[in-house]
Amino acid sequence: METFAHVLVLWWVLLGSSIVIEGNRRGSIRNNHTPSTHFKTTQDVTNFGAVGDGNTDDSKAFLSAWEAACKKKTNNAKVTVPSGKTFLVSPIQFEGPCTSNSITFEILGDIVAPPRSAWTKKSADEWLSFHRVDGLIVAGNGQGVIDGRGESWWTHGDDKSRPTALRFSHCNELQVSGLKHRNSQKNHVSINGCNGATISNLDIRAPAKSPNTDGIDISASTNLHINNCLMATGDDCIAINGGTSNVDISNIACGPGHGIRCYDFSTNLHGNV
Repeated sequence: METFAHVLVLWWVLLGSSIVIEGNRRGSIRNNHTPSTHFKTTQDVTNFGAVGDGNTDDSKAFLSAWEAACKKKTNNAKVTVPSGKTFLVSPIQFEGPCTSNSITFEILGDIVAPPRSAWTKKSADEWLSFHRVDGLIVAGNGQGVIDGRGESWWTHGDDKSRPTALRFSHCNELQVSGLKHRNSQKNHVSINGCNGATISNLDIRAPAKSPNTDGIDISASTNLHINNCLMATGDDCIAINGGTSNVDISNIACGPGHGIRCYDFSTNLHGNV
C-alpha cells in the first residue's frame, strides 16, 4: 500500500506490547471473551446442498444456510462449515440485519476462492462479505483455512481490480477469532464502519512478495481490540485508515510485512504508543 501523509510505521514484532489509539469519539474497548457454545439452532451448510469437494460451487448452499439462520427468532443462531471438507465459494454477501441478536458463522472446514478466470468484473470488489450484521461472531478452531488463491491475481498489475478476501461492513459488536487465512487476492480482512469489534487469534499469511496483501485493513471504525494474532504478508500487517478511533492492539507477531501503519486520520489522535 502506498504511503500517504502523516504515516506512522511501527517496524517490529509486537509481543507483549500494547498500542492504544484514541480519537475524539470516546468509548470503552470491549474485553475479549469466548463465544457461548450453547446454540438453540444450527444450520450446517451441507444440509442445504453444499458438497465440499473443492470443485462444486457451494455458494448457493452457504447463502441458504445463512438466510435460514438469520431469520431464526432465537438469541443464538449459527451457521456451521463442517470440518474435513473443502468448499468452493464464489463472491458472496451475507446480509443483515438478522432477527437473532447474535449470530455465529463457524468455520471448521476449508473455504477456497474460485480461479481468477471465473470472476466477473461486477463481482471483483470482495470475496466473502458480511454487511449490517450486528452481534456477528465469526469463529474457527484453528484448523479450517480460508484460501483466497491469490497467486493468479498477483501477477496482474492492476491493484484496483483485485478483491478483498473477507470484508465486514457496518457490523457492530463484531467478534472474529481462531481463523487461518491464506493468500488473499488483496487485503485479507477489511473492517469498515464497525463499532465495537474484537479480533483475536488470527493466523494470516501470504508470500512476502505478494502485493498489497494487508493482514487487517481498518477504516471509519471505533472501539476495536486486536490481540494475539500472527500476520506474515506482503504489505501492512495492520493498516489503520481515516475516521478510525479507539483502537487497542497487543501481542501481534508481524513479519514479513510493512508493520503497523496509521494513515491520515480525520479525527484528533491522542494516547500513547
